[in-house]
Order: sequence, then structure tokens, then C-alpha cells
Amino acid sequence: MSDRLTKISRLKAYRTAREAYIKGKLSVLIPAQIRALRLKSKTPKQQDMAKEAGMKQSRISAAEKPGAVNFNLDTLVRIASALKVGLIVEFVPFGTMLAWENGFSQDRFNVVTLDEDTEFIRSEKSGQVSSREDEQKFMAMLQSGAEFPSGSSALGRICQCQPASESSALGSICQQLNLDRLPPNVLRMPERIPASSTSAIIACAMEG
Repeated sequence: MSDRLTKISRLKAYRTAREAYIKGKLSVLIPAQIRALRLKSKTPKQQDMAKEAGMKQSRISAAEKPGAVNFNLDTLVRIASALKVGLIVEFVPFGTMLAWENGFSQDRFNVVTLDEDTEFIRSEKSGQVSSREDEQKFMAMLQSGAEFPSGSSALGRICQCQPASESSALGSICQQLNLDRLPPNVLRMPERIPASSTSAIIACAMEG
């Protein structure tokens, strides 16, 4: 049995193995996100961010070291608030978590801050719900190569012969995923949805 199959068998059989796997991913990816956002923020120095978060500089330093901190929600909320970004804690399939890890790049990782979050500000003013969560789910599913559910009106398929440049929406998605074109057979889009709307494509992809 290959190492990968052995690992999967252990994950299926033992809760402690699943705990270690999840903790291992989070203990690396959370510190990497914090460091990436701090360096791109208006408080790039640890001591300045610590002051903004109401924490000691040593805690910020430890939070950026993989495995050094057992994060709790209060700590994450304080750091997110200091960085002026939101925070989502969500239970997901193991495949989604693996896709998150494989697709993560500290250099490319960035989050729009509250001061520049026009989507949130516009949604708050109009009372509309932001589609950011669905976008993140969509990106994770696309990165994992998953098949997307489609409605009965799904008439067309975007495959590998569809260059990103042919649609601003597809171009936006591909750019975020660092792809030249979408993978084959992962997205169905009803003809009634305008291809120029990223949000519409995402909504279509997420509907069941």
C-alpha cells in the first residue's frame, strides 16, 4: 500500500490522526496568513500591529511561527480586527482543506481591508448579502477539480478550449487561480446567465 493510501486509511480509522492532520494544516497556514497580511498592512512592524490589536509584540511574533501557538477564536478575532479584515471559521471536507493548502501562496495572499472593501460597503448600504463566502467556496472547489452541481437549465460547458481572455468573468476567476484557462468539465453555466458577471457564474455554480 502506498504512503498516501496508508495515510488516508489512518485518517479514516483514527480520530487522533484526523486531529493531528487538521492541526498540522492550520498551524502552518494561519501563521502564514497573519504574516502576509501584516507585511502588506499599514502596520507592517510587529510592534505596531501588536499595539493595534492590544497584544504584546511577543504574541504577534509567536502567532507568525508555525506550530508556536494554539489559536483560539478570541486571538484570531483580535488579529483580524487589527488588520481590518473579516474572519470565517467553517467546517469543510478534507479535500477542500487540501485544495486550500495546495493553492495557498504567502506572496500572492492578500485580503481587501475594510477601508477599501467596496463590495461590503455597497452591500451594507443596500442591505444585500455579500457573495464573498460563495466566491471562496467556488475557488476552493475549482482548485480541487470538483464537478459542480448544475440546474436543469444548464446548457453549456466551459472546458479547456475556453481561453480566459474570452470572458472578463472567466479571466477574473483564472487570474485569481493563476491559470491560463479553466480545467475541463468543472463548470456548467446556464445560457440565461450573462458571461460578463462573475457573481452570476458563481451563483450558477453553487446552485443545486
